[in-house]
Amino acid sequence: MYHRFTGRKGFTLIELLVVIAIIAILIGLLLPAVQKIREAANRMKCSNNLKQLALAEHNHESAIGGFTMAPYNPSFAWLTNKPYSVPHGWAVELLPYLEQGNVSNAYNLNATWDAQTAADANYVVNQTIIPSFSCPSSPGGVNSASRSIPYGRGPLDYVPIFRVDLNAANIFAPTPAPNYDPNTGEGILGRGVNRKISEITDGTSNTLLFVEEAGRNIVYVNGVPTPSFAAIDEGGAWANFAIGGSIIDSLRSFNPATGTYYGSCALNCTNGGEIYAFHPSGANVVMGDGSVRFLSNSTSFAVVVALYSRQGGEALAGN
Repeated sequence: MYHRFTGRKGFTLIELLVVIAIIAILIGLLLPAVQKIREAANRMKCSNNLKQLALAEHNHESAIGGFTMAPYNPSFAWLTNKPYSVPHGWAVELLPYLEQGNVSNAYNLNATWDAQTAADANYVVNQTIIPSFSCPSSPGGVNSASRSIPYGRGPLDYVPIFRVDLNAANIFAPTPAPNYDPNTGEGILGRGVNRKISEITDGTSNTLLFVEEAGRNIVYVNGVPTPSFAAIDEGGAWANFAIGGSIIDSLRSFNPATGTYYGSCALNCTNGGEIYAFHPSGANVVMGDGSVRFLSNSTSFAVVVALYSRQGGEALAGN
């Protein structure tokens, strides 16, 4: 004799809600871990980009006897050799040493970098995305269109700092190094000069070569996109000849409406001429010897400015 099973089938509404709640809690716990893993991968990729730039600079120095110029401009009076009729930047010079020979060959060094129509010589080549030039943690990653870079130009998140600019009151920063040259600057890469390794008397391990200055052409202030401040003159494009930076720019550039400066920190106050990154708590930098370091947001102006100087003779023990 068979007995018919009369038990209930399926879940009650309460049981279903409990299961959904448990799944939501698990997802909530998992998301921060996934985000941390993604950021760790992005930071590693960013660090590798800087290493590649440093290696390319050293290969350039070995090949021609000096690092790239930041930038080249035929109007510089101290230039003894003026091979090109228009300005161009270090990124253009470095292309052949980043396995970007095809892009380098397509780029016309005697045509203006800021081509704006398809009829201009460098219009198409300027839109090339160079993976080594973009930090994946930047908003939009390597997608220049989502980063509001005019004419779809390829983005650049890394710059050399060739000089130190101070505000008139000299409130936050030390004075430049005694050997500071107001024309060519005091960094490893100089304006209109191909500096040699021998000119880095502070030591390559004590001098910055490239730093993050990410997220341009949008102006960020303390992590917030700030449309009230002027755009950064297409500084986010790798082809821009004026893509060297100058620390403490935030102390000179202020909001005319309020009369206030962007901020008074050496890192991550603004991407308008300072070290700026979208990594938690700091930014990646690469030294003259190719070693990548992570500078925390608490790094002082004195340390940062000393790191920029190639021949200031500053003592950096313990920093």
